[in-house]
Amino acid sequence: MKVNSLSIKKSLKPFSGLRSNDLRFNGNRLEVTDGGVFVSTALETDDLLDCVVCYSDFSRVVGTLSGVIDIDLNDSSMVIKHGKRGRVVLPHYEKGLEWLDDTKPVGRLSGLCESLSDVSFAASTDELRPVMCGVYLCDGDMVSTDAHILSLRKYDAGGLVVNIPSSVVRVLSSLDGDCDVRMSDRKVVFDFGSVVVGGMLPEGRYPNYKAVIPKNNDQILRLERIPFLESLKRANSCVGSRVIEFRADGFELLMMCNDIDFGKSYEDVVAVSCRDEEQGRYRDWE
Repeated sequence: MKVNSLSIKKSLKPFSGLRSNDLRFNGNRLEVTDGGVFVSTALETDDLLDCVVCYSDFSRVVGTLSGVIDIDLNDSSMVIKHGKRGRVVLPHYEKGLEWLDDTKPVGRLSGLCESLSDVSFAASTDELRPVMCGVYLCDGDMVSTDAHILSLRKYDAGGLVVNIPSSVVRVLSSLDGDCDVRMSDRKVVFDFGSVVVGGMLPEGRYPNYKAVIPKNNDQILRLERIPFLESLKRANSCVGSRVIEFRADGFELLMMCNDIDFGKSYEDVVAVSCRDEEQGRYRDWE
C-alpha cells in the first residue's frame, strides 16, 4: 500500500481520545472500536490491507514521517518503508474486536456537529446514570443535563429521536458537514462518507427535561453575553465562590458572592433589557 503520510495523519485524527489500542486496516479504511464507540475513516489510496496493529505505536511512527510511505505485510509484521532506505517493523494481528453494523437508515442531519458543541458541556459524567451521559434529540430540541445544569437549544432533527452517548459526541465534535443516520435497537451510526462514527445507545428513558423548564414565565431579562461572562470571571477570581447570587433590580442585574471564611465579597452590576409585555418586545432603560 502506497499512501501519503499526511493522508494517514488526517485519517487518524478522529481516533484521538478513544480507549482502544487496536487499529484495524479494513481494505482502504482505518477502524477503531472500544466496544462502546466505533470510528471508521477512509484512506486516500486504492490499495487494500487487512490486519490489526497497535494504534499508539502506529500513530507515533507515522507522526514522525513525511511524504509517501509504503506499507507491506508479511506473516507476522507490518513493514513501513519511507525514504530510500528507512523502514519500521511493527507486529500485526489477524483479528481484532469487530463492530457488527446491524443498523438501518433513519434520516439525514445537517449542522449536527456545530450544534452539539452548544449543549454537550452540560452532559452528565456520572457513569451510574448512563442515560444522562450524552445529548438527547427529541421534538425539535437538543438537550443535555447532569441534574444540576440543563442546556437546551432548538434543532430540527426531522422527527428523529436519539440519545447520543458522550463517547460519540466527543468524536462528532471534531467533524463537520451533513451526515446520514442509521439506527438499530442498540446502536446509532453517523455516516459522513469519509468518516463513520457509531456507538451503543444507553439503556433507559431520558428524564422529562420539559418538566423543569418554567412555563408562562414573564420574568425575562436579556443581557450582553461578553460583559456578563467577564463579570462572572471576576467574581470567581475574587472569592472563588461556587455560589453567585443574582438579583434583578429594574434594568440592572446585581451579582453578589462572598467568602465567609476569608471575609471577602464581590458585587457587580450588569445592564439588562426587560421584556415589555404590552408591546411584546425587549426595551432598554430610557
